[in-house]
Amino acid sequence: MGQKINPICLRVGINKNFESIWFASGKDYANNFHEDLIIKKYLYNRLSSAMVSRIIVWRKTNSISIDIHTAKPGQVIGRKGAEIELIRNEVTMLVNKNRPAPITIFINIVEIKKPWL
Repeated sequence: MGQKINPICLRVGINKNFESIWFASGKDYANNFHEDLIIKKYLYNRLSSAMVSRIIVWRKTNSISIDIHTAKPGQVIGRKGAEIELIRNEVTMLVNKNRPAPITIFINIVEIKKPWL
């Protein structure tokens, strides 16, 4: 029997990209990784009916950009952007809970043109 491995692990860097794109060292790495897991878990649960396929987290020095790939962008954005503002405020509260300096959150919605693929 061969060894079982994750197929995404083989494809990262060739035809797939990482789910989180940032760099940290030491203790910051563990904190950022745990924070990413909390953000992704919250967004997947919050947007469970919006057909979200991927959430990519980009970290910069004082900001976090979140790309949400969804088949129903209208459901995520809401009427006049009310829903996305509510989500942005809730994610900001999650992230800035234990920080002395606040971090700004940017959320980008990416529409999936062919969700059946």
